[in-house]
Amino acid sequence: PGFLIIGSFLLLAVSLPLRTTLQKELLLDKTEAALAASYVEQRLVDSRYVYYYGSSAGFYSFSDFKNPTRFYDARIFKYDNSTLQLESKFRGDIEAERPLFVVFATGSRTKAPKIDRLEEYFQKHYEEVANISGYRILKRSSNL
Repeated sequence: PGFLIIGSFLLLAVSLPLRTTLQKELLLDKTEAALAASYVEQRLVDSRYVYYYGSSAGFYSFSDFKNPTRFYDARIFKYDNSTLQLESKFRGDIEAERPLFVVFATGSRTKAPKIDRLEEYFQKHYEEVANISGYRILKRSSNL
């Protein structure tokens, strides 16, 4: 019993600093995302559709934006194959709404895996207008 109590205290002593560090990192992620959301918010005209290309859907939970696609977490695209055809569904969704902005996560914890065909899509249809601490803000090109 004594070993169990000592072991429990040691585990607690080790896990508290890790938990505190993780909480600080998550708060920083949220703060950086809020800056990106604020930039977009100030420039939107009449549409609430903004696509967040990153991991997790947290961006939508604290902003007033709507996702123009059925994909809230871009990590799913690394599992795409000819049966699922996620990429074509994504392209159909995003072309239907044509959001003015894409918030492209670049942070180590927020970025999505690199998918060449989707990055080509963004390069063809969007141009970078801002780079805000862990996020690239892309604006739809006027010629497309």
